[in-house]
Amino acid sequence: MIPDELHQARQSTNARPWLKLDEQLRLNDIEEHGYPARHPTPPPVTPTTETALLLALCSADGRIREAALHPANDLSPLLPLVVIRAADWAKPVRDAARAVLPNLLRDALQTPTTNAATAVLTATHLAARRRGDFVLDLLAQLLPDAPPNVLAALRTLDDRYTRRLVYQAWLPRPDTRVQDVLDAVQKESDTRCRTWAGEYIAAQATARHRPDLMEPLLPSSGSDLRALALTALVRLGNPERGRAFLGDRSAPVRAVAQWAARRAGDDPAHHYRTALAGNEDQTTAVAGLILGLAESGGRDDAEAVAPFFQHTLPRVRAAAVRAYSALRGQARSGARC
Repeated sequence: MIPDELHQARQSTNARPWLKLDEQLRLNDIEEHGYPARHPTPPPVTPTTETALLLALCSADGRIREAALHPANDLSPLLPLVVIRAADWAKPVRDAARAVLPNLLRDALQTPTTNAATAVLTATHLAARRRGDFVLDLLAQLLPDAPPNVLAALRTLDDRYTRRLVYQAWLPRPDTRVQDVLDAVQKESDTRCRTWAGEYIAAQATARHRPDLMEPLLPSSGSDLRALALTALVRLGNPERGRAFLGDRSAPVRAVAQWAARRAGDDPAHHYRTALAGNEDQTTAVAGLILGLAESGGRDDAEAVAPFFQHTLPRVRAAAVRAYSALRGQARSGARC
């Protein structure tokens, strides 16, 4: 059964099968041999096969685990287990694993293999554990020197903490291409990774005076990217681009758009009043216009949003109530003054 379980772990770019295999083999060892005897001489360990080495690495006896980590053993096919042993509770086992791990990881990160991906995923999975920071620090040192195709493969892994580690190693590299970052950020779901990538693109656009680099980010589904792209475009001398985003569904994007409109000599409140007058739009798009008026208008604009109390969509009705309350609040505040 062990070869089958090992094969399944290797087929998965996930840390859990390896962690489960390690736990199960240790429990099996205890059930079969009992808890390790407390004698000063460690049992002899000379694993001659991969299965024997696997069992030794997952033994309940720390002395056997330590001996299995000898540099003479071919540990590279079982790299995720070496990563796990680097966070072992027993210090001699940890020290043995940490002695061989740098070279093993460095070699593994030369090609985009499943073994390398699983080792990185295992390291990030163990980071939250006690004693799990060593491998994470080691990866932070090794990843910046990994080949571009390895970093590209790791950026596709379904683990945001791993992708964050990779982005931090990838973006500062001198060989990183803006187009590759643009391609990556369009598919990235993690907000932190998107922000780092967007800031990189904005810095490149500013340094090269290339506002066109920010254009692909404007239609992004992530409001953080839309706001970042629009801010960069305004700073690059294109404040007129803000007009199209005055009714954006995101408050931060609307705030940037309103700032851009003012930089372009426009009055955002006038835009919202004009857009809402007689507006019969039955989509949620009108909600952004209503909220925008509340953000930039005055006390006299409260009645302009009242007709939307009867809108067919709950989101628009809710926006109207919020806007009306905010604008009427200005009126009451002004009356007290």
